[in-house]
Amino acid sequence: MFENIQQRELTLGEILINSWSIFSKNFRTILLIALIIYIPINILVYMIPTESLMNGYGEVEGFWIYIRLIQMAQEFFGVLAIMGIAVLVEGFLRGEETRLDESMNKAFSRWGNMIMTNLFKGIIVMGLMFLFIIPGIIWYVFYSFVAYVVVLRNIRGMQALAYSKRLVKGRWWKIFGITLFLGAARLGLGLGFDYLIGIILPGYSVANIFIESILTGILSYFTVATVVLFLNLDYVQVERRINFSS
Repeated sequence: MFENIQQRELTLGEILINSWSIFSKNFRTILLIALIIYIPINILVYMIPTESLMNGYGEVEGFWIYIRLIQMAQEFFGVLAIMGIAVLVEGFLRGEETRLDESMNKAFSRWGNMIMTNLFKGIIVMGLMFLFIIPGIIWYVFYSFVAYVVVLRNIRGMQALAYSKRLVKGRWWKIFGITLFLGAARLGLGLGFDYLIGIILPGYSVANIFIESILTGILSYFTVATVVLFLNLDYVQVERRINFSS
């Protein structure tokens, strides 16, 4: 089944099936990656003084500041989990036994490059968003695979952005549709889980932190699917270059 990843571009259904096989076979390690990264993130979120924000800035503005702080924590620290899972997935597809420590060591070693590359990405996308919203969306999709380029191909900065754009070019609508589907599915399930947790464990406690982190591990299936999408496009493009040169 996994051989198709290198031979041709997969459909959404094939990506989901392959991703589930990879996810289920590596669930323990993926869950540990999520716990290592997201327990500290969720503790930081727990420590945000929400009442002070609401009182100081008003309910609406305070709420958006709170959301933005969560997004910053996710973008700055959460990317480590994405990178670690990407290393694990590619290692598995190559038939290698990639351990937890190896995945995280590689993620941490390229964390600085990822932060710098995300800074370039943010400047370009936000600049385009301020000028014209549509170009900002277009370039956001072009840069969908930046994290995987940095950690798996050891390319950083503008070169990483160009690498991601090259993979998306000519198949923008396909990537947009697949990533939109995966993002919407993850968001929907995440909100559903959060709603159930709020009913079972109202408020915020140590139990909430641990359960939220476990659920993040479960939702990492969608991260695996995005990694599979990236690797499929990358492998096929490399194979085409080899065939063309020969």
